[in-house]
Amino acid sequence: LKFDGCVSKSIKDTLNLSLKNINLDYIFNTVNINKVHFGGNATGDFVLTNLLKDPILLTNNLVVNDFAFNNTRFGNLKLYSEWDAPKSGILMNGTLDGYLGNKSSVHGYIFPTKDSISMNIDANNLNIDFLRVYLGGILKDLSGYASGKALLIGNFSRLTVIGDVKLNDFRFGIDYLNSYFTLNDSIHLRHNSIYFNNVNLLDKDKNVAIATGILQHKFLADWRYSIQMNTSNILAFNATARQNPVFYGPVYAGGRVSINGNEALTNIDINLQSNAGTKFVVSLNEQKSASEYNFITFRNRNQELLDLQKEEELELRKKMPQLFEKPKVSSSELNINLLIDIQPVSNLSLVMDPNTGDMIETNGSGNLRLAYNNKKDVQIFGTYNIERGNYGFSFQNFIKKRFAIKEGSTVTFRGDPYSADLGIKAIYTTTADITDLDESFATDKDISRTSTQVQCVLDITGDMHKPDLKFDLNLPNNTEEVNRRVKSIVNTDDMMARQIVYLLSINRFYTPDYLNTGAARPNQLSSLASATLSSQFNNVISQITDKVNIGTNLKLDNTAYTNLEVEVALSSQLLNNRLLVNGNLGYRDNISNKATFIGDFDLEYKLTKAGNFRVKGYNHTNDRYYYIKSSLTTQGLGLLYKKDFDNLLDLFRKKIKSP
Repeated sequence: LKFDGCVSKSIKDTLNLSLKNINLDYIFNTVNINKVHFGGNATGDFVLTNLLKDPILLTNNLVVNDFAFNNTRFGNLKLYSEWDAPKSGILMNGTLDGYLGNKSSVHGYIFPTKDSISMNIDANNLNIDFLRVYLGGILKDLSGYASGKALLIGNFSRLTVIGDVKLNDFRFGIDYLNSYFTLNDSIHLRHNSIYFNNVNLLDKDKNVAIATGILQHKFLADWRYSIQMNTSNILAFNATARQNPVFYGPVYAGGRVSINGNEALTNIDINLQSNAGTKFVVSLNEQKSASEYNFITFRNRNQELLDLQKEEELELRKKMPQLFEKPKVSSSELNINLLIDIQPVSNLSLVMDPNTGDMIETNGSGNLRLAYNNKKDVQIFGTYNIERGNYGFSFQNFIKKRFAIKEGSTVTFRGDPYSADLGIKAIYTTTADITDLDESFATDKDISRTSTQVQCVLDITGDMHKPDLKFDLNLPNNTEEVNRRVKSIVNTDDMMARQIVYLLSINRFYTPDYLNTGAARPNQLSSLASATLSSQFNNVISQITDKVNIGTNLKLDNTAYTNLEVEVALSSQLLNNRLLVNGNLGYRDNISNKATFIGDFDLEYKLTKAGNFRVKGYNHTNDRYYYIKSSLTTQGLGLLYKKDFDNLLDLFRKKIKSP
């Protein structure tokens, strides 16, 4: 900074002021103007005359490199300015060369004695990050560019902007929803408001929502806003597990979103129908630290060491208190009222225990209402009806199996998500030889094959905090009499638990001691290998698709590797869940059977979307008494009709749709 010249009342006396790389950030920080801030490095010459009477200031070569306004860099500013005595202001004409090759211009006045400004701006792709100072409490990570003509006017502490501008790549997020949108459209700036009509908002996948809204303010402060969005499909919610451990995941939906509020309170009302791509996760496991559990007792084995640690901590608190300061909690209040009509194309996962991987992954339908307040606990209401899904069951970190959830299972929320009421039935299907359970099944004339499908049925009911877990067994390809005999053997909870563990771990029945005649049993090592192989197959298949469940069964009747039987059990739902497939494919080397190929299957097709009318066909192998059968297999085809009713009249009465 250089001064040269003379100061007097004579108009002939001048003072020359020369600037070279003067830091404007430093100057504005020094004069302590908080509401508006200019920055950059200024270089140029000023001529000042008649300073003691009517000052005149003139410059024609002022250049501000990296010119900034409110900490946003725009480019290089070239400015002509002079003192306008009648207006008691600095006349400013300039051009702004942006970093993208764009050029903008400014023309107007700064009035130092009044701490005010009146500046016409002709913007061309002008960086609008400077608006974060004013809109940061409403919109998250605001960025983009603006083109158009606007007037920045007012006292430095009471500024407003008037004009019509076109926004380019204007991107912003809504904090709690973690959804980001992009806008390329016009907005209108008035003395105390900013409004937009029927503009297109795009999410990260280019889905479109039509938005109309108004942001009202008092000199770029005391903001109030009302925004309405309508869409057929948009990424409306995208919180992560770290942001919200209770519920998270992408929600694609169509419907209406309304955002109203001010800087102290925001109300977000969402009424949507879920679409494909939704993977919403609700954690039903209430996280607690070990000290919160009343059945854990801690013993301190070195009290002296603990006391020493406390003393060191107190000393450190005195020296460096900032290390122990808690982060400030926002005083603004946020209310979210989410009404969502969940459709089967959406995926809803319920995390039972994140430590063991127990998770229910489902597709279904239901109307849920989620009420959230950032100063209260989240509330969820409604019933979710499961159409299909899988339950990742884990036992002692030893057994991990995927159970297929039956259609008709439900999860009911009545407020506290950790106290959801469960009504879930899940099935794990394997193939086992029922002669391992009782050798008398080998001579039962009602049994065509002793190696048969076995369903391990898991019923989960009751409150999520203390659910009731009950297991059952079902042999779907056998008669009611065979199922009755199996249940007469597995007639206690202890015996049921043993059978389930055996079936899940090695795909075999456990032989009760009182039925063990001492006869040679199948090779248990092969059973373990079979179970391991099945688990690995399932892991590989699950990485490719979740629509196919596969299991393997390897049976050796002796250690000489003769009488070998290998089966692969398949189950799936195809054609938009209209076709249900269950079957066994395999090979056997057994001298007592003519057929070496195993090809059992059951096909069921829903003729209607609701599944009331179905066609079913099957093919079952005739292993036993083949010498009196004309065929080695039995086939069947039938038509099924299913209807729920409370009394006999409902069975024949048409359902009347409500208007």
